[in-house]
Amino acid sequence: MLAAQVRRGVQVTVLTNSLEATDVAAVHAGYAPYRADLVRGGVHVYEMRASAGAAKANTDRSLAIGSSSASLHTKSIVFDRSSIFIGSLNLDPRSKLWNTELGIYVESPELAEQGARLFQAGMRPVQSYRLELQGATPDSGGGRLVWVTEEDGERRIYASEPAGLWRRFSAWFTGLIAPEEML
Repeated sequence: MLAAQVRRGVQVTVLTNSLEATDVAAVHAGYAPYRADLVRGGVHVYEMRASAGAAKANTDRSLAIGSSSASLHTKSIVFDRSSIFIGSLNLDPRSKLWNTELGIYVESPELAEQGARLFQAGMRPVQSYRLELQGATPDSGGGRLVWVTEEDGERRIYASEPAGLWRRFSAWFTGLIAPEEML
């Protein structure tokens, strides 16, 4: 759906939690398989870092719920800087069918502009990873997903998910065994 909007000429940018920043690795497991297709489809994807500006982002973190030092929970969408949706509704089957979620849509250029500024601050290289496809070509597509950020004033590219080995394994394994509609 998001790539279809890009094909229509709409600029689509997503800012979400990285695996290291999420407080529930299982939720990340439901999102992770779609990242390369989103980027390939022209969607700009950013993942919030656990410790914005940290010198070393590829450290292991506890699997305990609530263990991240930075995490996004509010869901918001800014439309043409003229209106905004703010709420708790996840865009997944579980939230639609079983959870009690809500949101509010407001037509207010002032509020939408404030939301856009917060969003832009979260996308800064010291705050987040920008996902790119390295080695992708317009003709053949393909490419390998990489995470681009800034550390100590230097551009840094991670060739694997910036999270500890145990956290990456946990998300991968959960993705194998849990039905997608439960993630």
